[in-house]
Amino acid sequence: MTYLQDVESAYQEWVKERRAEGKLEGMREGKLQIANKMVRAKFGDAAIDPPINAQLATLTETQFDELTTKIFEWQQIDRLVDWLNSLPT
Repeated sequence: MTYLQDVESAYQEWVKERRAEGKLEGMREGKLQIANKMVRAKFGDAAIDPPINAQLATLTETQFDELTTKIFEWQQIDRLVDWLNSLPT
């Protein structure tokens, strides 16, 4: 390969990595939006205050999945807050 081909190959690999990162970040943003909608639907618009929103933004993929199932069991916002506070930081 020539130098130009090496540079082009490295650039294309870099572009693929950035696209993959963007796709994952987009999926994460989508899950955060869904989590916010679920909390609003279950507990009202006032339930999404800055501290809760900040905690939701730090959830892992597994924790998002857990939230999705547990929210149906909770009747009070306190249960959500307790669960968020019990998560490892």
